[in-house]
Amino acid sequence: MNSTIACNGKGGIKVVIADQSSDPCVRDCVEIHEEVHRDEAIAFNPQVCARRPDDTLIMALPHIGAPSEIRASLAEIQCYLRKLAGLPDCHSCRPKIEQAIGDAYDYMEKNRERARRFPN
Repeated sequence: MNSTIACNGKGGIKVVIADQSSDPCVRDCVEIHEEVHRDEAIAFNPQVCARRPDDTLIMALPHIGAPSEIRASLAEIQCYLRKLAGLPDCHSCRPKIEQAIGDAYDYMEKNRERARRFPN
């Protein structure tokens, strides 16, 4: 499972971090990505999780999802860049963060293409 957002069983939304994203070098930036989705889901429908059980996944329609993924990926990349700026070249997190930046950029580009296929 990828990191995502889900209902918390109490009417709210929680961030769910996938195992592969739980590395302390990248986890906080993955959380920022998912928090963008959480905030947008609440803005779109504040009652999205009303009367929904815990762990109910929140999915977006393609024309909404791709732009949301682009915004979330940008926030994630900005987080990684801030982290890199404060790390010495020899820090063990540097290669993981650099890889995560590349992955997030690739994901953002895939969603830009998706957004072109499913315009609003």
